[in-house]
Amino acid sequence: GFWFSLTFGLGIIINIIFCKKKCRIKAKPALLLIIWVAIGLVGMGLYKQHIYDHYFGFLFPAIFLIFSVVLERLWNFKIYGKIAASFFFFLVTTLGLWEDL
Repeated sequence: GFWFSLTFGLGIIINIIFCKKKCRIKAKPALLLIIWVAIGLVGMGLYKQHIYDHYFGFLFPAIFLIFSVVLERLWNFKIYGKIAASFFFFLVTTLGLWEDL
């Protein structure tokens, strides 16, 4: 989980930094989502008492929104991006449904 989160976060930050001027406008929502998650995780890390699952409720929407931003960015590439975005979407959907069985 740690390495995936680190790679995912760095990938989004690198994408925002090296983006052309046209996509800088699209990069601002992704940057806000990253800041949302970063502040939430730092805040939870600094909390000195017991941390229960429901304390992370404000972070759950951000993860889904970040995933949708990544899928949208992949979809904007040519055919390979559409194939990759479809693959990741069906992979996450399948794994989510498989957990419920």
